[in-house]
Amino acid sequence: GLEFEVSKNFLTHWNITANYTYINSKLNTNILAPGGGTQPVSIGFEGQPENIVNLILGYDNRDWGLGVNLIYNFTGEYLNVVPRAVTDDQVLQEGRSTLDLVVRKDLELFGNDGVLTFKAGNLLDADVRSFFDPSGLDYDRYSPGRAFSLSYKTEF
Repeated sequence: GLEFEVSKNFLTHWNITANYTYINSKLNTNILAPGGGTQPVSIGFEGQPENIVNLILGYDNRDWGLGVNLIYNFTGEYLNVVPRAVTDDQVLQEGRSTLDLVVRKDLELFGNDGVLTFKAGNLLDADVRSFFDPSGLDYDRYSPGRAFSLSYKTEF
């Protein structure tokens, strides 16, 4: 596989980072053949996409104790269920994009320094879909929904 990453700071507190990963991996195994016995096959690894893309737009102002990151991720399709027999369809997880927002603020509460963090995940509310290949029929589809969290971390 290959991985590339570029990062650029601009306008004092802003930065942008792009990351691309290409993975070419194959699982060489034996699965059930028609009429009994097994047959060797070469298929993608379960859960291993060929392409992953990350883009991060960030703002970091240490004087204000404030950091904000908008994070885009694309994960390409990958094998979700390994077929048991040569005649079985593969089940693939469809490629999916997500968009997350993370806001971090340094705070002092009750005489202790800490960090308040707000996270908003899956802002695009993209469905997760698995499908039979080659027919394209749905195997599973669900919406994980958006996720929000607020946390405060301190040491004393």
